[in-house]
Amino acid sequence: MKIIKLISDNFPEKFKVNKILEILGFKEDLEFETKSFLVKEIMDYIFKPNEGGNSSKKIFDMYLDYRYYYYDFFKLGIDLNKDDIDWLVFDTLLEGILLQKESAMLTVLGYRSYKKPSGNIKTYENEEHQYYLSKQRQYALPSEQKDIDEGFDKMWDYLEEQSKK
Repeated sequence: MKIIKLISDNFPEKFKVNKILEILGFKEDLEFETKSFLVKEIMDYIFKPNEGGNSSKKIFDMYLDYRYYYYDFFKLGIDLNKDDIDWLVFDTLLEGILLQKESAMLTVLGYRSYKKPSGNIKTYENEEHQYYLSKQRQYALPSEQKDIDEGFDKMWDYLEEQSKK
């Protein structure tokens, strides 16, 4: 958790790299480029999902979603800004949080992963469908926002075309 907090702060890169290695207990004296490479490899290993063949879009970001899972941890009595918990405890609790229907993180992930129902054109005009589309847009990660906007534009163009027929 210290590393996540450190990365999200506006410290110089050199400070972050040295501090991350210090947190991990790394004591060797190496060139900065080597240290930077090590930190990148460690962070990729810890925080990047397994990218083996799964082409689904990203719906969770460890840094950008901090406020949502922070809230869920706070409900458990853990202040991620003050309490020092290790990675295994954090990972286990986060997995449990994602299994709770009332969790903020699960709600946001549900909005992001919402898929429009299949069926006739009347389904698209359904009030619940419109609600989830607006929530998906509201909670989209920044890189996905453009894709969602394009999808909305295409959907409305299609609906306008169908209504003229």
